[in-house]
Amino acid sequence: AEVTTDWPVSRLAAHYEKALEKARWEQTDSSQTEDMAWSSWRYTNEEGQAWAATFTVTRLAGRPNTYLVWLQVVRVKG
Repeated sequence: AEVTTDWPVSRLAAHYEKALEKARWEQTDSSQTEDMAWSSWRYTNEEGQAWAATFTVTRLAGRPNTYLVWLQVVRVKG
């Protein structure tokens, strides 16, 4: 998604990360700079299926206050 806000990267990432936590995803790693934040996540559903996700927020160059927000989710097959 493309998001326009005056929030810094850290606040925008925290906003979405709280939503993932509320949905019972567990954060496993993360890092941030002034222009980008990323985090990795895991989740196991009621059927015991494992899922992994990567979440990123990236400031778009040349477009003030505009970010790309991306969540990729894959099922972990074991």
